[in-house]
Amino acid sequence: MANLVPEFQKTVKEFRSKHGNTKVGEVTVDMMYGGMRGIKGLVTETSVLDPDEGIRFRGYSIPECQKLLPTVAGGKEMLPEGLFWLLLTGDIPTDAQVKAVSKEWANRADLPAHVVTMLKNFPSTLHPMAQFSAAITACNHDSKFKQAYTEGVRKNVYWEFSVRPTCQLSRTNGDKPSRQVDTTTRTYSVEETDSVHYSVTTQVLSDVIQRVPAPRCSSGKQNNTR
Repeated sequence: MANLVPEFQKTVKEFRSKHGNTKVGEVTVDMMYGGMRGIKGLVTETSVLDPDEGIRFRGYSIPECQKLLPTVAGGKEMLPEGLFWLLLTGDIPTDAQVKAVSKEWANRADLPAHVVTMLKNFPSTLHPMAQFSAAITACNHDSKFKQAYTEGVRKNVYWEFSVRPTCQLSRTNGDKPSRQVDTTTRTYSVEETDSVHYSVTTQVLSDVIQRVPAPRCSSGKQNNTR
């Protein structure tokens, strides 16, 4: 990243100096009432949502990502570490690079205690995504970027303080105790795991989902397929 970002910043600066006043489209009132659909209002290098093809990551469709990105030995689905590398660099990673990301995530393992406490105090009927969003935003308390921003860090080095928090939000919890929620007693139990790796998002969702009663089918029986 230390090599890629300065070069990209240089490219953007040159592009803006040449095309800064170029018009890219027109906006009508109907387009505004239609939810901004079709309006070009933001430059993004990481992903784009095409109305016909769906989302593309760095120009690659989901089927292309599934085909090109590394998987576990004998697996068929791309690893999240590979997609993370692609989003950051624009390049398809090697197996060694994916393992390096996994190792980096494994070194940033635990959820902050205050986030766990907050999740425990939520009603089990609160929508899982509401709990998930709240937990992620609560991690702002320990944000290095927030601290640097408050101290007036220059914009051209924002990325240096964004990469680490991004890794922390995507980190894996390998060889760490996994939290399990008893939806009846509303208490946490701890179970040692040896090989299961959880990203922070997976860990939060796991904590959240286990606290939400399974939906019931029309027959009155619980549907345990989630």
